[in-house]
Amino acid sequence: GYRIEPGEIEAALRSIEGVREAAVTLRTDSGEPELCAYVEGLQRNEVRAQLESLLPGYMVPAYMIEMEQWPVTPSG
Repeated sequence: GYRIEPGEIEAALRSIEGVREAAVTLRTDSGEPELCAYVEGLQRNEVRAQLESLLPGYMVPAYMIEMEQWPVTPSG
């Protein structure tokens, strides 16, 4: 197995011009753990192409979900 730090993936996502916010979680819907990225700012195919040039393949999330606006609490 590989050691994966979600914070490192989030930092790589945020370094991509046009990405305003990013978060990475682990999904286990299929029974196998898979990385999932939530991204605000760019379309997922644009993000994936750039992320693949920044990170090794095992660190590129299997799922990319585009967020129109990042959810915030009433206090911001």
